[in-house]
Formats: sequence, C-alpha cells, structure tokens
Amino acid sequence: MTDPFTMTHEALLDVLFKHDLLAAEIRSGNRVSFLNKRHAFKEEVQAGDLPELRLVPTGGTPHIFRTSNSSSCVRRWEIQVSTGDQRVNVKLLPIEWYVFEAMHGWEAVLAELTWCGKKFVKRCMPLTIQSGISNADLSRNVIGWATVWGCEIEMFFSSSDL
Repeated sequence: MTDPFTMTHEALLDVLFKHDLLAAEIRSGNRVSFLNKRHAFKEEVQAGDLPELRLVPTGGTPHIFRTSNSSSCVRRWEIQVSTGDQRVNVKLLPIEWYVFEAMHGWEAVLAELTWCGKKFVKRCMPLTIQSGISNADLSRNVIGWATVWGCEIEMFFSSSDL
C-alpha cells in the first residue's frame, strides 16, 4: 500500500498539471517530481530545458494524538519554477497565475485521497510566493526568473489506523 505522503505528492502534481495552460507551459520532460528517478533533474540546462517545474517536499509538523482518536500532520512542499526568461510578462507572471488557478482545484483531487478507506486531506493552503532573478540552484546558469511557491497540506488519520 502506498503511504499517504507519497499519495499526496502524486496528487499535488495532478492538481498542477490538470490545469491545461500550466501543462502546456511546462513540457512533460521539464516536470521534476522526485518520485521515480534517482537523479531527477539535470545538473546543467539549456534554454530549451526551461521553464522547469519541481515539486519538492520540504518537511512538516506531526501532531501525534491531536485529539483523543486522531493524529494529524501538516506537510509542506515547494513548487519551484525556473523560467529561463528575464521578461516577467512572458513566463514568470503567467506561470505564477497558472499555479494560482491550478491550486484552486485542490479539493477535486486531494480531498478524495483515501488511506485505510478514509479520506485524509482536510486542507491545502498555498503559502508565500518568492520570485527573483538570481537562484543558482534553479536556473543553473541560464539567466531568468525563478519563483518558489510554498504549500502546506493538512492530513488527519484515525489513531486506530496508525
């Protein structure tokens, strides 16, 4: 059985790429999920490798026995995008808008996830958006805008299932 954290990661990718305009903007080969490849992203990129989107798990806060019969965990992810373009109106701002629109549909995908026969995702909340032109890790020497979206997802589990 797949664990709830992995299921949530996969579903968050589904939320993002069910949005047609975001899916069209980020080609499938430039979507980095860290799920199935040991070395998921290219160390060096060319302009044609961008824009690139990465979904990165960044930690969380567990709440063991949050109530008398349940535990919860707030997991955090970052949606990281490197545009490869310095014009904010060509890649950066449209992609940020597409992510905003895509996240609006979280309930249709994430809220339907089940573990031990029970739905467990109760909340999905985009956090801060950080944008900048200088992020060596994301851009890898191709100058352009980068944006990082924080996101947290709250999950509840019955203590008897744990």
